[in-house]
Formats: sequence, C-alpha cells, structure tokens
Amino acid sequence: MGGALSTLLSLTLSGSVLIVLLLALRPLVRDRLGHSGYYYLWLVPLARLLLPIFPAIRLPEGLTQALPEEVTAGELWLRAPDMALAGPDRQGAGADLLAMLPELLVLLWGTVAVALALRAVWRYVRCLRALERESRPAGERVQAVYGDACRMLEVTGPPRLLVCPGLRSPMQAGLIRPMVLLPDENSGEAVLRAALLHELTHYRRLDLCSKWLAEAAVCVHWFNPLVYVLRRELSRACELSCDEGVLRRLDESGRKVYGASLIALARPVSGPTKNNMTLAMSRDGEQLKERLYAIMKFQSKGKLTGAAAVGVAAALCLCGVLAGAYAADLTGQAEETEQPEMLVISEPLATEDQTKPVGADAEELLSPLDGDTLTVTMPFGTRVHPITGETTSHDGLDIQADSGAAVYAPRSGQVLESAFNAEYGNYLVIGWDGGEVLFAHLSANTVAEGDQVTQGQNVGYVGQTGMATGPHLHVEVRLDGALADPETCFTGVTFVH
Repeated sequence: MGGALSTLLSLTLSGSVLIVLLLALRPLVRDRLGHSGYYYLWLVPLARLLLPIFPAIRLPEGLTQALPEEVTAGELWLRAPDMALAGPDRQGAGADLLAMLPELLVLLWGTVAVALALRAVWRYVRCLRALERESRPAGERVQAVYGDACRMLEVTGPPRLLVCPGLRSPMQAGLIRPMVLLPDENSGEAVLRAALLHELTHYRRLDLCSKWLAEAAVCVHWFNPLVYVLRRELSRACELSCDEGVLRRLDESGRKVYGASLIALARPVSGPTKNNMTLAMSRDGEQLKERLYAIMKFQSKGKLTGAAAVGVAAALCLCGVLAGAYAADLTGQAEETEQPEMLVISEPLATEDQTKPVGADAEELLSPLDGDTLTVTMPFGTRVHPITGETTSHDGLDIQADSGAAVYAPRSGQVLESAFNAEYGNYLVIGWDGGEVLFAHLSANTVAEGDQVTQGQNVGYVGQTGMATGPHLHVEVRLDGALADPETCFTGVTFVH
C-alpha cells in the first residue's frame, strides 16, 4: 500500500469516526450548546479529514505482528531485503499487476478528485460572473440601512452591496471580492435590515471558507458517503447558527420581523445563481420549519455554555487525533505484516554471530563492484524500523550503485542458485568451501546454476528488480554457515555511510 493511499485511508477512517460520533450526539449537543456550538463542532471532523497529522502512537503488543524468522533443521530462512526500501518493481504479469495496484488506486482517486475540484471551481466562477453581470449598486436608502447593520455587527471594511433582480433571496458570495446581493430595493426597512444582518453575519464569521473546506473534503474523500453527510449537516448547521447569531442582537419584536422575513424570502432560486458555494438567506424554503421553530424557542446561551462547547470540541479533537493515530498505525501495519516470500538456502545457521576473517591461506574476497570506495545505504545489523518502531535485523548490506553496473564474483566458486524471487528480484548465490555470497536486485544474471566462476568474473548487473525503489546491490555473506557483516569481509575497498 503506497504512502499516499495509506494516509488517505487513515484520514477518511478517523474522520468517519468523528462524523458518526457527532451525529449520534446531535440531540444532546444541539440542545445544550445551541446551534452555534453545534455548527463549530462540525469543523473538528472537517479538519481531521483535511489535515494529515498523526502522532506517534503505537498499538498494543497483542495487535502487532512481527515478520517471521524461522530456523529449521539444516535450513536458513533469509528475510526479504530492508522493507524501508520497498517499492514494488516485480517481474512477471501477475506480480506486476499486484505491485501496480496501489499506484492505480491512487491514480483513480487523484483523477476523480481533480475533476470534482475543477467542476466546483468552474461552477462557482460561472455563478459569480452571472451575478456580476446582472447586478447594479444599491441605492442610497438601502446603503443607509446597510451602514446601520454594519455598525450593529461591528463590521469594518464591509463587502460590496449590490442589487441583482434575478435573485429570489439575499445572498453573500465571493471569497476574494466579497459582495452582498439583494433581489430588490423595495422591501421595508425592517425586512432589509434582517436580511442584511443575516448576510453580514455570514461574512463576519467567514462561513464561505467553511463551505469551501467542506467542498474540498468532498473532492478528496469522494468515495466516502459520510463526507457528503458532513457537507449537508455543516450547511444546515451554518444557517441555524447564523440565525442564532442575528437573534442575539434583536429584541422580541425584531425576532418576529426576522421570522417574517424568512417566510417572505422562502421562494425558489432559479437560473445559474443557484450554487452551493453561496450563502443565500432562504434557499428554496429549505429548513424553513426548523429555522422558524428555532426562532420561536430561541434563548440566549450563557458563558458556561460557551465553555462547555470548548470542552466538547477539545474532546472531539482528542478523539480525532487518537483515531487518526490508530488508523495510521493500522494501515502501516497492513504494509508491514504482508508475508514476503522467503529464500531458502540449505546451510545450518550458527547459534552465535561470528565473523571469520579471511585467512592468509584462503582466497580473499574482492569488491563485487568497481571502485575502491562504496557507499552503504543500509548497513548490516539491527535497527529501529522507521514505521513500526520495532527493532529488526538487516541480514545484508545495501550498496549504492548505478543501474547496469557490472557485478563481479568476489572469489572463485560455484553458482549454487541463479533465479528470480518476488522480494529479491534477480538473485544469485555463489558458494565455496566454507562460505557463500548472495547478490540481489540484479537487472540480469550472466551465470546459471551449477556454473563454475573465477574471482573477478562478471556474474550480473545492478538493477532494481524485486522489492526496491532504486538501483542498488544487496549483498549477504555467510562464513561457516553464520551470517557475517559484508563490510568486514571484502578487501581492497572502503565502505562509507
């Protein structure tokens, strides 16, 4: 599973947990915290869906699985090369298809996400152009009411006020060049004030930004049906919260006028100006009954309610962080617990790590690559895995090399194996009395099983077959049946890290 796909699944799983939790708590939360508190709580799962932040939290030991390392009589099981270098580049039709599946899924996801984003932007730009084309500046009487509404809400630098006869409801639109639009200028002063207070409240709270973030979440997580539920609920909560914000500033008579304005403006919106990314005061009469009921039952919430809302939001944030951490850990575990194929070499494994120096009476092991200085990208020995945090062993040495570089036999011997493995790619094993060397990820082998080779003979070429993200040479050495650090075995070469 690729990193992008793993991150995406972690975000969508943790975000879904928060959406379900908030839906389950809706009756309790909305009654206790009010519509404004409920609206802002929806920003928590929205942030979880869009922010790839995962703290380092590990799963309990019982839920983790280590890669198998089995020792059986007369056999040494060699693990696949370091999984930190994993990047499928396998040979064979079946292996290629399986290795390409994560990339194909990411490509499909990205194509649909970009298409949805482009469609949303295009529709919004077309809507704004239609509004600009059909609008004109408001008259002095409406401008005076607008100024009073701005002072009441303490709005400095208010958006443009325009009149667009094609509208059926007041509207706030435009992120870069914001504007408030009215369908006409003939309404009474009280109705105008109610409409302007509603749209300015949207502008003051940056509700358009919330709508665009919800749209971005839909584009990114288009495959998750709960994200569409979030967008719908956020939009509903936004209007109820805006009503509540206006009602706090009105007296009893003003609230009645505000309710009457909603009824008067509850007419269908037609034409290109009907767009989900605008903030109309009354869109097709949607939620009218619910909003009027909320106006009738309105009660101003105290400071204690605000503190409770902050506490609930903090609890949701904590749940989101923990859910994201565990989801990231689970998707990472899925990568690490895949059982790789094992290469079996018929040699007993010594009970202790030993490094047998090359004696004077034995043929020395020469460098398998050209050059007297070789760069090590992953050394031999134990290390802390960068994803699972588990301490694992790396049974060989990864040496940086260009693709196609010649690989030489370090000493004379016989080719014990020359084959292909899904993890090692093209590999070969050269054996001699008392030792063996394994080369992996070769682009091609130039010798076959059973061939006799001489020291310095070209036996293959560097590649990136098997589980490898780039060209390099993986080397394993066994002396008298025990794994040895290749850095201590080759003469005439300096290894740098």
